[in-house]
This record gives sequence, C-alpha cells and structure tokens, in this order.
Amino acid sequence: MHITSFDEFKELAQRGTFVPVYKEIVADLLTPVSAFLKIAEHSDYAFLLESVEGGEHVGRYSFLGKDPFLILRSREGKTIIDRAGRTSASDKPFMATLRELMASFDSPFVPGLPRFTGGAVGYLGYDAAAWFEPIELQPTAESEDEGGFMLFD
Repeated sequence: MHITSFDEFKELAQRGTFVPVYKEIVADLLTPVSAFLKIAEHSDYAFLLESVEGGEHVGRYSFLGKDPFLILRSREGKTIIDRAGRTSASDKPFMATLRELMASFDSPFVPGLPRFTGGAVGYLGYDAAAWFEPIELQPTAESEDEGGFMLFD
C-alpha cells in the first residue's frame, strides 16, 4: 500500500475537507469482531463495517470507528442533530439534512484505498420506507428512531 508523504497530504487537504488517514495492520490473531469489541468497550457509539466485493466470502477491508463527532437521527418526524454535546431538533426532512451534511464533508480519492474512506455510517429503519414510496405503514413501537447516521473523524 502506498505511504502518503506530508507533501501529498497537504495537496490532498486542498481538495477536500477531510483527508483519509489509514494504517494497514497485520492481524493474524485479531479478528475484526474482536478488534471492534476492544474499541467499543467504553463507547456508546461504535461500528464495524466489513467489505465484501463480488462473490467473495471474506472481507477485504474492515472499517471500525467509535465516538462520532456528529449523530443525526430522525424520531417522530423530527430531525435531531447531536454535535459536541449539543442537541438541536428541526422539522427539516431527515434525508435533506443528511445530504447537506454529506456535501460539506468532502474526502479526496486516494489511490490504493477502498472506495469507502469515511462519511456517514448508519441505518434507515422500516418507517423510513414512507419517505421514498407512498405506502401504508404498520404501526411500530413508539420512540424508535426512523433512521440514524454517525459521522466520524
């Protein structure tokens, strides 16, 4: 894997708001799940994302993160942003807010790295289907988030 020089890093920083920083780890005795359990142990928010391409059965990359700098949630029609311990809510549509946030966090392509080098990690729940299609939803449990995404640096 290519090692980025400091001059290359500065040039990449001119092309985006975030520059991917990576470390390749030889982990003969460490599985992605055991690594995740170690980093997530003292964190309320963490993720493990495994990549599998084509017909492969083994992941090429493992992405791990904890302690996001921003959490975006949708609950009962409200869009909620948690950033640096401050929470704000609005009536602005969740997906429009997510698109705006993602447009402000641009990361340049770095040859040799996987396509995913950062961004939002999260989910859309069952109720979010109504945002995209005119469907009749069955009632779900109260106070469940319709969707949630975390951003990590």
